[in-house]
Amino acid sequence: MFISQLLGKHIADVARRGPPSGTSDTVLRLVLDAVGAGAAGAICAGPRAARRSVLPIFGLGDAPIWFCGTGSSVSGAVH
Repeated sequence: MFISQLLGKHIADVARRGPPSGTSDTVLRLVLDAVGAGAAGAICAGPRAARRSVLPIFGLGDAPIWFCGTGSSVSGAVH
């Protein structure tokens, strides 16, 4: 069986039965971890340089750039 078939079957099963118990708690912890790591690393030179490069490359937009106070395109915000 191809990986795409396995993935499709899993998605169909989850859609039919709902996610396993505890999934919401796991997702919330992962999001909190991502935000915490982003906040902790926001003052480092690499992330600061990346944020400075977003507007010249991707331009202004409505998608917020974390810890920057400005927005860019969706592509720029995830950069």
